[in-house]
Amino acid sequence: MPDHDIKEIGTKHRRREPLHSTLIGIVVGCCILALAVFLAQSPRTHGMFTLSLCVGFSIILGALGTEASIKSSIPHAPAYVVGGAGATAILLFLFATHHGSAISPSAIITISGLSDKIAHMSMRDSGEMFSIREKSIRYRFYVISGQVNKDYVEITVERSKPRGESEQFTMFSDRDDINRIISKDADVTFFLDYDNEIITDKNGNIIFETRDKFMPMMRLSSAINSGSNWQFVSTALAQEHEADEILNIDDQIKSLLDDDTTTRRLARETLVYAGPNVIPALMNALNAQSDSYRIRLGVSYVISRMLRENPNLAPMVAGQIKDEELANLGDLVGDNDKTIRLYAAEALYLLRDKRLPSLAIEKFSARMNNDMNYNYLYNWAVIFSGNLEVIEKDSRAGLKRQALEALPQNANATRELIETIPIN
Repeated sequence: MPDHDIKEIGTKHRRREPLHSTLIGIVVGCCILALAVFLAQSPRTHGMFTLSLCVGFSIILGALGTEASIKSSIPHAPAYVVGGAGATAILLFLFATHHGSAISPSAIITISGLSDKIAHMSMRDSGEMFSIREKSIRYRFYVISGQVNKDYVEITVERSKPRGESEQFTMFSDRDDINRIISKDADVTFFLDYDNEIITDKNGNIIFETRDKFMPMMRLSSAINSGSNWQFVSTALAQEHEADEILNIDDQIKSLLDDDTTTRRLARETLVYAGPNVIPALMNALNAQSDSYRIRLGVSYVISRMLRENPNLAPMVAGQIKDEELANLGDLVGDNDKTIRLYAAEALYLLRDKRLPSLAIEKFSARMNNDMNYNYLYNWAVIFSGNLEVIEKDSRAGLKRQALEALPQNANATRELIETIPIN
């Protein structure tokens, strides 16, 4: 065979190799992309998903580029292409992790079983969790920090139409229960039973339910001076009587009565973040319209949420509530609506007001005898415990003794709680 024929055959053979390598590269890249799709199913593998996606894409890009570069006259072109593909993978991964890590969840909690009876749903740990409502049939809540941090998690459901007077209800779950569940399954689905106001898992076990007794989200000793660092801009301005230039408080109070659920919700949140300067207007509204469910709900919600977000504001809030207004706020602890009762109890618990232990003793003296009122007494005992520590030490033992003497003999749970309150 002539030499030129041998050279031609050898050249053809060598030209098939790049195509063969390219196909292998594309197949490998596609396999890695398939792995990325699999990893995307779980929030816990977000980092591996991002890395696999970047590497798979870059291998395909490098395989295609290598075939073209072999035909190029540029020296060492294939090596440049492979190096460039590797660098592209690294850059893509760094870009994705830098811009995606802030919003990548460690777990997703889906609440299914929604209907047109529900206007809005929110879940709170230390703050409200990011959520998406999908097709009006479910909410997906995103746990960012790896686990929930407070003693319990709460879900609030706003009704599109009132049930009697009630327009919303709040359900609670223990922190340890939720953390145990999401540690096993990072994408878990629960089911809302609207009529019974509970949320269950797939086996029917109750995960969230409403409560009659108030349980603090965290102890005051750990909340004071270590809570939220956010500041109320209007708080400082209120000292100079300039708050009205930023917020028309009267308009927000009126919005608490609006028929639109979104308008009422936005008004409540606006008043929460407006700061203590809104307290006089809230108290005036409660005094004038205590028969309004929406006003009672709005006032109790705003004060409880304001103090939960920043417990250090308690002295400023308490300083703007008169004695008779404090008594009116205290009446909400015995409200007919369960949600209002718990908001009011939390607000008073966090208030750290020297007037409240004596007011609690007055409530204990009522000698009530049904189940709701035993919960009412228990909630006042929690309020008593949260405010006793701001009383001078010499007076605490006497107030504790008065509280125990004022209780009905059969209020056992309340009595046990008060007996455990330290006085030192």
